[in-house]
Amino acid sequence: MSASPSYDLQRTLYRILAADPALLGEGAVIYDHPADDGTLPLILLGTDRVRDASDKTMRGWLHDLTIEVFTAYRGHAQAKRLLAMVEAALHGAVLGLNGAGALWLRFQGAETFMAPEDPGMRGRMRLQARTVAL
Repeated sequence: MSASPSYDLQRTLYRILAADPALLGEGAVIYDHPADDGTLPLILLGTDRVRDASDKTMRGWLHDLTIEVFTAYRGHAQAKRLLAMVEAALHGAVLGLNGAGALWLRFQGAETFMAPEDPGMRGRMRLQARTVAL
C-alpha cells in the first residue's frame, strides 16, 4: 500500500462508474484526465486532497474528492441528471481497497455551471471518504 489508499480509492470509483448501466445508457465516458477527443458527455474523476486522520487505534485518511461532468448542451438538465446518476451509483457501493478499508463515502454537495471554454454545461460533485489501514 502507498502512503494512503488514494490511488486504490480512485481506481475503485472508476470501476463502479464505468460499469454503471445508467451512465452507460446516457453514453457517458469516464476519464481520470480531460479527454482530448471532445467526447461528451464526459465524467471526470477530478482533484483530490488526502490528509491524515489517524487516531490512537488505527492509521487513517480523509479524502476530499471531486467528480466533474461535462455535457454538450447549455441547459442544466443533462448535467443534473449525470450528477444524480453518479451519486446513485456510488451510494452504498462496496469500496474494496487493497490493504485498506473504506469506512464511508459521503456526498458533500454539487453544483452546475457554465465555463466559457466549454461547449456545454458542467457539473461538479464533492465527496469525502474515510479510509483506514487494515
